[in-house]
Amino acid sequence: MKSGLKYIANSFIWSSIAKILNAILKFVSIPLLLGYFGKDNYGLLTLAVATNAYMQLLDMGMNTGSVKFISQWISAKDFDRVNRVARTNLTVYIFLGIINSLILLLLAWSGESIFKITSEEFQTFRYLLYILAGTSIINWTIFVFNQLLVADERMAFTQQILSIRSILNLITVVLAIHLKWTLIEYFLCDTLISLSIIIPYIYMQEK
Repeated sequence: MKSGLKYIANSFIWSSIAKILNAILKFVSIPLLLGYFGKDNYGLLTLAVATNAYMQLLDMGMNTGSVKFISQWISAKDFDRVNRVARTNLTVYIFLGIINSLILLLLAWSGESIFKITSEEFQTFRYLLYILAGTSIINWTIFVFNQLLVADERMAFTQQILSIRSILNLITVVLAIHLKWTLIEYFLCDTLISLSIIIPYIYMQEK
């Protein structure tokens, strides 16, 4: 495993770059989305993302705790335990993803009275919840691969991928405006782009 100040500095630099880049690109993309979709539709996007964010509470700190112990086992070359814990975590996160998906579907089917929006807006909002529900399991399993990469001191790589994702998210905004996508089309594409980080994460596990 890599160690020392070089790894810490590299991780800190890329973590800072990812956060700053994301903030800058959000600063650019939010006015573009507001101008194209309008404040009401943009509000639906924000509401959908916020609703899904509440589901992350199901994690209950497991992500942080797993990284600590997996890192220790990798250092001790106890790869059998790492593999067993990784499989267990994958099962748990898939289960959490299913729960997340079911809650979102329940809100989509019978949650109109919960949200302070019109019936017409809720029809659009319902499809946003469907998209989140359909991608929930993948979203949760990303945590497992992120745990393994961070525990193996590949945090810089994860931050590089997040930086690329931020750039692709901005490109998605530009394409949505240029190609005149609907709110649902934009949200689907943006969500899939965000989930695509699982591909390089899985690939890096094989190296």
